[in-house]
Amino acid sequence: HFISAVDRGFKDSISQGPLTGNPVTGVRFVATDGASHPVDSNEMAFRTCSQQAFKQGFLNSEPQILEPVMSVQIQT
Repeated sequence: HFISAVDRGFKDSISQGPLTGNPVTGVRFVATDGASHPVDSNEMAFRTCSQQAFKQGFLNSEPQILEPVMSVQIQT
């Protein structure tokens, strides 16, 4: 029932990464289990949960910031 909320939370997380606020590429999200509670469960709770899970897993994986490499030629 809340799979779309989890997906939106993940997509929000990769659109602004936790290190620099830039998009994160080369990652995937696999939900293997889940449960809901009739009183406490709502879309915002599952969305926030997936954002926090991504952030925790991403930071635990020792990410590196890749800077673009380019050749620049300036003529004056």
